[in-house]
Amino acid sequence: MGVLIGGGIIIKEKILMVFTGGTIQSDIKNNSIDVSDNNKYLLLDMYNKQENKKEIEFDIISPISILSENATVEDWTAIVNSIKEKELLKYKGIIITYGTDTLGYFANALSYLLYDIEIPVMIVSDNFVLTDKRSNGLDNFSTAVNFIIQKNYNGVFVSFKNYNGQIYIHKGTRVKQIAQLATSVYSIYDDYFAQVIDGEIIEKKKDNIEYVQEGKYKFNIGKDVLYIKPVVGMKYNFMLDGYRAVFHESFHTNAIPKDAINLVKECNERGILFFIGTMFDEGRTLYKETSEAVKEGAIIIQNMSLEAIISKLMIATGTFNTNEEIKEFMSKNIIGEFITL
Repeated sequence: MGVLIGGGIIIKEKILMVFTGGTIQSDIKNNSIDVSDNNKYLLLDMYNKQENKKEIEFDIISPISILSENATVEDWTAIVNSIKEKELLKYKGIIITYGTDTLGYFANALSYLLYDIEIPVMIVSDNFVLTDKRSNGLDNFSTAVNFIIQKNYNGVFVSFKNYNGQIYIHKGTRVKQIAQLATSVYSIYDDYFAQVIDGEIIEKKKDNIEYVQEGKYKFNIGKDVLYIKPVVGMKYNFMLDGYRAVFHESFHTNAIPKDAINLVKECNERGILFFIGTMFDEGRTLYKETSEAVKEGAIIIQNMSLEAIISKLMIATGTFNTNEEIKEFMSKNIIGEFITL
């Protein structure tokens, strides 16, 4: 879509195109998938050949070019800095290509790092390389363009076509990691933001994107959070040097194993924050070990997805100097990350 002015001249809408790599920017050589810089132009070429394309001017930047499983917090920072260096008000929106392997974490972290942005930021990925007939990258990209042109939301979103052919738009703080042996993207509690039906973007409900934005922040992202996912028989002899916070995932009943109690005690003695989650319903009775962990100093996190918790903790430890500041930040609904059903 462009803007028609006197004399029939069309001024095209501008979108900032941020290429960072991922399968959507990869090709296959010697039976191996890797990023190819040439493929970023393939995506735009495929889009511009569509009959229903929008008249868009894309400004292209490429701060990094990697597969997302290799992403570091330094890479995420480079992406954010490259965006903030631009004159953003001249753009209708931003599209970032990114890999599926760490998509959930990236979308959640980016939602904080760009929490005060005034235009939509769309993340697009692909399950297969663009030349593969199973690729959904072009559909994801086209949906992102349409969302930017048709809607007027700020913040971070993910557009993705699932295995069943349904295309969804997810809020950045709702996106979950793609499960093992799966090819679909979901939001926590299936709380997706919008769905594409017969080519039209239909919002699920008007009130499921509430950006609270409590306070003014200059966010940084840290890498001193230890994430523990419990399994039967796991040893709890973790090295804690260099960590400021531990996040221990609970089982579905909000329970944790008794072997975790000593780790809570050690963290408390060393001044390392210990969080347990994720839990829903504040009044729910805790199981014995979880209750004991709380008595030893563990902190319950409620009403957020695992991906949102981990990303928010990384932001908190990278931004704040004291444990009290981190705890206060984790208790606040900054950008609508808290789940309300």
